[in-house]
Amino acid sequence: MMSSSDSLRRIRKSKKNLNKYDPERFHPPGLDFRGKLIGIEDVPEARGDKMCQVAMVKLKAAVRTIGDHKQRITVNVSIEGNKDHR
Repeated sequence: MMSSSDSLRRIRKSKKNLNKYDPERFHPPGLDFRGKLIGIEDVPEARGDKMCQVAMVKLKAAVRTIGDHKQRITVNVSIEGNKDHR
């Protein structure tokens, strides 16, 4: 006989085994990613780790000096495009 903890482990394992390379996962409704918005920064081009790092450091410093809380957001990524929910 299977205990309830065994069945829970089986459910958790089945969720982990989803194919992360399957392009079908982006079809509606898409995937939701949760995070915190620390600010918006215009950058000259959308390339380069160093440029991203400098922008992040600048935004984090601005949030710390103001003493403001970061806004929680959910970003939905699907075939139809990206949507943010603030």
